[in-house]
Amino acid sequence: MNYSKIVSYDICNGTGWRVSLFVSGCSRNCPGCFNPQTHDPCFGQKFTEKTKQLIFNELDKDKISGLSLLGGDPMYPANRKEIIELCKEVKEKYPNKDIWMWTGYLFNELINEPDCKNIFKYVDVVIDGPFKQELKDPELKWKGSSNQIVWKIYKQDDSHYLCMSDIKTECGERAVCNIITYFDAPIQYIYGNYL
Repeated sequence: MNYSKIVSYDICNGTGWRVSLFVSGCSRNCPGCFNPQTHDPCFGQKFTEKTKQLIFNELDKDKISGLSLLGGDPMYPANRKEIIELCKEVKEKYPNKDIWMWTGYLFNELINEPDCKNIFKYVDVVIDGPFKQELKDPELKWKGSSNQIVWKIYKQDDSHYLCMSDIKTECGERAVCNIITYFDAPIQYIYGNYL
């Protein structure tokens, strides 16, 4: 896996002060992407043990709230194994720090991919969906276009978790969508409180 940069004390990509890793590799090539050079999986530098230690040194600082993973796409197939391993190590070393991840894949796609679903054991927030220039809205929080969804993941134990998101229903009303899922079972949707 390659990465383009690491940003320390990032206040733009998640809550609090963060360390942000921008990985290389994305097959979506969304028009208007804010980071198009990272679509090439060979762009930037190799992610090594030294790189990982640099991230850990930043996460050691009390004022750093967590790790943010951006790109490119952390869930680009060539990145998945290393990203999942990194997230696992971060959660083991820093259980009180959160992990945010931006991906062009949809939550439903990832949860049904055998090599992806374990990422949800470690990440706390996932912003999913490709960037769509025609839906760009600079007023949106944590996302670039209105088709993207911010998912908060609550772990209940090692085998299942609850995911919550504020979405628009087909009729245009706002609703909270809860997903209860088990690692070895299909996802179940529960639509709740209209806002």
